[in-house]
Amino acid sequence: MGLFVASYFSRDEILDNVSGIQWSQDGSKAEWDEGHWEGRAWAIHEGHGENYGSETAVFHATNSGLDTEEDVPKFDFGEVAGKSSTWKVQHKGRKLFRVMGEVWKEEWIPPADASPRVKGDDVPPTAFFAVDSSGTRESRQTLGSKGQWLWFRPELVPALLQYRDSQLHWYTKDSIPPFIESPNEKTEGIKHILNSLAGTPYIRLSGAEDPRPYQERLGFRDLMALVFQSQEVVANQNILFYKTHAHEHRERLKNWLPYILGAETPEVLIARQRLSTVQVKLAQLRREHQKATAVSNSWLENMSGHLQVAKRYGLLPGTYEFPAKPLPEELIGTARDILATKPETTVPTPQHLDQAAQEMLRLEKEEDKLSDQISHARKRLDDIVRLKSGLTGYGDTARRRADRLQISQWLEDIATEARTRHIVR
Repeated sequence: MGLFVASYFSRDEILDNVSGIQWSQDGSKAEWDEGHWEGRAWAIHEGHGENYGSETAVFHATNSGLDTEEDVPKFDFGEVAGKSSTWKVQHKGRKLFRVMGEVWKEEWIPPADASPRVKGDDVPPTAFFAVDSSGTRESRQTLGSKGQWLWFRPELVPALLQYRDSQLHWYTKDSIPPFIESPNEKTEGIKHILNSLAGTPYIRLSGAEDPRPYQERLGFRDLMALVFQSQEVVANQNILFYKTHAHEHRERLKNWLPYILGAETPEVLIARQRLSTVQVKLAQLRREHQKATAVSNSWLENMSGHLQVAKRYGLLPGTYEFPAKPLPEELIGTARDILATKPETTVPTPQHLDQAAQEMLRLEKEEDKLSDQISHARKRLDDIVRLKSGLTGYGDTARRRADRLQISQWLEDIATEARTRHIVR
């Protein structure tokens, strides 16, 4: 049993110009084993789509022998009192082109070796399962409907638990062996299993680009800070929850506390994570925009300086005025005009020389003015430095004099104390 598929495709488009379509007047055709294609293009009037240059013939007939007062008038076809007229209507409208392409295809899909859905054929199995510790493998045909254990690699559990909303449940209490003779799981796999049992979400508080600390996924060990543990348990390095009171677990628990209390949902966390990613991307785009703006402004200033030099050399007309806020298109257009002229030598005019001389005089005057201001400021700075030095020296001298006068104060205190003792006696 095979499958026969017949298909038809059509595309119709109205264009202003068909110069790129090299079809014959009667259209074009192409055939191959599975079908054929036909393409046509013809001119039409804009509006109703009539052929370009065509016209419509109109025939109009009237009968004036009817009694309009009767509800159901009767008349004989042999005795018709009326008149008729004919005319032609020339179509109008802008000339357009209608292009149409059509494809007819017939495909035969041969049957496969087996048809499990339509005919119910039995397909040989491709998946095999380990059924004992020696590695014996069986397929679905040999397993049948009986129940027994299946062996798989330990890495399968953490790989499945990495998916969102995945969970792990023990079938019976005997599922956990009493003794484990050799390691059958890694540390990361144990963490994934415990996180799944605790129902912690597999998301971060913020995007991966967020530099803030303690924004990682909430773990099972972080929740142990909510459980009271004695010192011998906390300090025992052989137990599962060793060092769960560390600073990193407490800080991460603070950030996740709204979610633990139910004030936030996973949808809110996902929205916040997306917002953080968008904010980081926005900040990056702003920095790139500022950098591009700085480069553009530097280029505009450099280009304006070159054009001013070109004007002084006579490559630009003297009437050319530089815009206050030049646009890149204007500067590039002006530079192209200069390159189009291609003068062999510079053509300075008296007007350009006068402008250059006036500009030099203006710059010299501005230089003299700035030099005077700098000299005046430097003189004031020297005066202030000398004044500060004098005040410092005077202060040192005054302090030394005050220190010398302390002797007289000491003698006066001794005399006062002696008089006081004499009066008391």
